[in-house]
Amino acid sequence: MAGDVAGAGGEPSTKDKEHENASSVEALFVGVPPPLWWRQVTVRSVVASVFLGTMFSFMAFRMGMTIGLVPSFNMAASMVSFFVLNSWTRLLGRCGVPTPAFNRQENVVVQTCVIACCTLAFYGGFMSFLPAMSDTVAKAAGGPGTGNTVRMLPISKIIAFSFLTGFSSLFITLPLTQVSDFSFPFFKMILQVEE
Repeated sequence: MAGDVAGAGGEPSTKDKEHENASSVEALFVGVPPPLWWRQVTVRSVVASVFLGTMFSFMAFRMGMTIGLVPSFNMAASMVSFFVLNSWTRLLGRCGVPTPAFNRQENVVVQTCVIACCTLAFYGGFMSFLPAMSDTVAKAAGGPGTGNTVRMLPISKIIAFSFLTGFSSLFITLPLTQVSDFSFPFFKMILQVEE
């Protein structure tokens, strides 16, 4: 196309001008404060989080029990949650229910909860040592199925363990941010690159 090629005088092409004039998505939100937390954690974002978190947790269980390895679901959860949320709002719109699209903060809440569910399903021991302590596994391994090697934990202890596992990184990271020292050469180099 003749209009897209830079002229002899070095003038920018039409596509370059259009690219410069088009503002990015982030530029649209400059100066707009984020909504308060109760507008970010909405009922519909929690419902979507529970549905998608359950779906991805079962996927993690299946992969963990069959191959013993669970890949990172970050990208998959982002893409599937975006697709499901858009499909959900379109379906409700076609049924005559006026539904606004999920905003950016609700999308982040959904994706964070889905990733947390998958991570807890894997690192919480639900695919490794909690089933391994049961009497069913002990009998299948040729043991007596009783004694000190078998432990059937009550649900209250499993819930407490899940909360401790889930929040352990938070309990460790927050104090470290208060005492972290950015005077190391490595951190100085990273900070200079980001500026």
